[in-house]
Amino acid sequence: MDKISVTKNSNGEGLALLGVDRILYLEYYRAINRILVHTKDEVFYTVGTLVYWLELLNRNGHRFVRADRNGIANLSKIKVMDKALYRGYFEDDASGKYCPFAESRFKAVSKKVSYSYQS
Repeated sequence: MDKISVTKNSNGEGLALLGVDRILYLEYYRAINRILVHTKDEVFYTVGTLVYWLELLNRNGHRFVRADRNGIANLSKIKVMDKALYRGYFEDDASGKYCPFAESRFKAVSKKVSYSYQS
């Protein structure tokens, strides 16, 4: 299992290794100049660019895609796509955490994965 280095808060405290299989999506948060790493129940922090993380994760056998200009999503974790709001949900009932998609990215991603639609 691949792991990445993350911290539990934005100032670098609480260094931990996080399994890539736990990651739902990553988003850039400009106010603190950090990448937020979202799991089902937690948010961690790391540094770098989304382009770097997207290339690194995909070159190591994972399936991440650009969701919008501030986020990348783990395709293997998306369960439901909401056509009306351009969101990818990580639960079968379209509840809980979701990753927002740009309209153009939503259409491209919908061709790559199998999931249920909600409108």
